[in-house]
Amino acid sequence: MISTHPTAAAINAFITPSNIVTLSTDDGDLVYVIRASRIDDTAMMARVSVSQLVDFLLYVKEVHQLVLDQRSARTGRLCNVIFANDITGTRKAPDPQFSKGLTDSSNSYQDLYPSLAGPTMILNLPFILQ
Repeated sequence: MISTHPTAAAINAFITPSNIVTLSTDDGDLVYVIRASRIDDTAMMARVSVSQLVDFLLYVKEVHQLVLDQRSARTGRLCNVIFANDITGTRKAPDPQFSKGLTDSSNSYQDLYPSLAGPTMILNLPFILQ
């Protein structure tokens, strides 16, 4: 949870350690784990706008960048963010506004944080998609 962002109070009701967590590897990389099925995206989007969600997600990226810059300088190796999307329990498509926020923020990441484009894993795919 991030509490210093202006929309954190609204978003932190929906983004909790039960659905998003950032962990560290021994080498200094960050592992950003998301379990989308535990996010009540429809209820969250009733409380925040797409632009507020995008701004919040960019803020998270900025925090990741600051941490990785510090770790890279300390260790002498370029540290990365490893994304792990756990789709356990996903039964429906995301809320359209939430989906738009994710897409808009993802497009911004490419321009603003190109060095954070590390590996992405999708975990717990249903058998039919494997």
